[in-house]
Amino acid sequence: MATIEPTVTEYVAPLDKHGKVLPGCSPYLHELALVVVAWNELHLELSQLFCTVAGMPDMGTGLRIWHSTDNDRAQRKLLREALHSDLQHLSRVKQKGKPFANNAKREIEFILQKADTISGPRNDAIHSPYLFKIDGNEITMCAFDFFMSPRAKALSGKDLLVEFQRQRSIANALSAYSQGIRLALYLVPEPPWPARPILSAANHTSPRNSAKKPKST
Repeated sequence: MATIEPTVTEYVAPLDKHGKVLPGCSPYLHELALVVVAWNELHLELSQLFCTVAGMPDMGTGLRIWHSTDNDRAQRKLLREALHSDLQHLSRVKQKGKPFANNAKREIEFILQKADTISGPRNDAIHSPYLFKIDGNEITMCAFDFFMSPRAKALSGKDLLVEFQRQRSIANALSAYSQGIRLALYLVPEPPWPARPILSAANHTSPRNSAKKPKST
C-alpha cells in the first residue's frame, strides 16, 4: 500500500484573482517568452539565408519552399541541402573563389549544428509543466517532474532564469551571425565577415536546487 508523505512546500498560481501576473513570477515568464521570440527570430533569419544560399532570384518563391513545412528541423534541413551547391550563383563567390564559398558553407553549418543542439533544451523549456513554489516572500519557478515528464526531468535542478537566459542568448547570437553572413555574401559595399560568436556554456544548475537533490547511490 502506497504511503503519501505530507508536503510543507507551498505552491502558488502565477496569476492573482484579477488575472495579473504575480511580481515574483514575472521574471520567469518574461524570460520564457523571450526564448520563444529569440527562437522564432533565428528561424526568420535562416529563412532569408536559405533564399540566398539556394540562389532564389525571387525571395517569395524561396520563402514558400521554406514554409512548405512547419517543422523547424525540416526547415533547417532545407538549408543544409542548399549548402551542397558551389554557391557560384553569387557574384561575390565568383570574385573570391572556392575558399570563400567553403568558409561560408562551413560557418552556416556551424549555425545549423548549434541550432540543432539548443533545439532540445528549447523544446524542454517550451513544453515542460511548471510549478511556482513560495518560500516566505520568494517565488521560484521549477519544472514539475512528479508525473515523469521527460521535459521536466531535463530541467530538474536547474536555475530556470539562468537556463532561459542562456537559451535566449545563444539564439540571438546565432541569429545575428546568420544575418551577418547573409549580408557578407552579397551586400555592396562588401561588409566585413562577421566574427563567429562565443556561445554560452551548455548547462547551468542552481546551487540552491542542486543542494536539495539526493546523492547518487
